[in-house]
Parts: sequence; structure tokens; C-alpha cells
Amino acid sequence: MLSSTTLERLRSFRLSGLIDEFVRQEESSAYRELAFEDRLTLLVDAEYARRIDAQAQRLLKQARIPAALSIDDVKFAAKRKIKKQLFLTLLQDDWLKTGNTLIITGATGLGKTFLSSVITNHLCRRGIAVRYQRTHRWLADFLLAEERRRFPQAIAGYR
Repeated sequence: MLSSTTLERLRSFRLSGLIDEFVRQEESSAYRELAFEDRLTLLVDAEYARRIDAQAQRLLKQARIPAALSIDDVKFAAKRKIKKQLFLTLLQDDWLKTGNTLIITGATGLGKTFLSSVITNHLCRRGIAVRYQRTHRWLADFLLAEERRRFPQAIAGYR
């Protein structure tokens, strides 16, 4: 077992995933037979996974989506007329890299909020910072920015 000083130093480095995995390994005799490199790999993988998850959670919180939905929740029913190929293309980030913006329009009840939540959630989990915003709120922000003569700065905030 590591000394308390070493654990405190690891905590000061903010390596909680590594520490948690180390403690878990120490509680099981199966890990003691592994080579040092194998155990180290498991420790680093646990820390990496914790950081990726923390980043995704931070991005999801900043995106302010109404519900955290995944691609598995989407049903491509004929009545919704969702083009599966187009939808799957939107889940990739190529359109964002070219500076495009996605605005989903349509009649009430077709699932615009649902689909945008799925896309936003998927992109955040891939480590991409995106912003979910309902159209009326977006327009209100722009009108307020125009009134305060800060429209160029408001537009720049969306890039």
C-alpha cells in the first residue's frame, strides 16, 4: 500500500481516477500477479476515462440540453420523415469544423427538441463544445444585443 504522503501528493495532482483504481486493485489479490506495466496501464486508463467523463459532463452542463438522450433513443419512423443518413451525418462534427450552424425547424410535435438533444448530447460526449438554445431565446438574446449596440460581439460568441 502507498503511504499517506504519496496518496496526498497524488490528490494534489488531481488524479482521483488513478487513486480510486489503485485502491480497488489493492483490495483484490488478482491484480498483484500482474506486471508493473500492466497495472500502470490500468491505472492510467482509469484516470483517462475519469477525465473524459468529467469533460463530457461539463460540456453537457454548459450546453443546457433539456434531456440527455442518445442515438439509441431515436426511432426512424416513417411519419417523422427523418432521413437516417442526414441525421447520422449531423452526429459527426464535420459540419461544425466548416463553421456551420444547425437550426432545426418544423411543425409542433415532430420532435425537434428531441432530435437536437440527441445531437447535442452525442457531440458533447465526443468532447465538442456545442450550445443548445431554443429559437425564441436565441432571437431575444440577439434583439437585446442589438439594443445595447453589442450585436457583433453577440454574433462572435456563437463561433
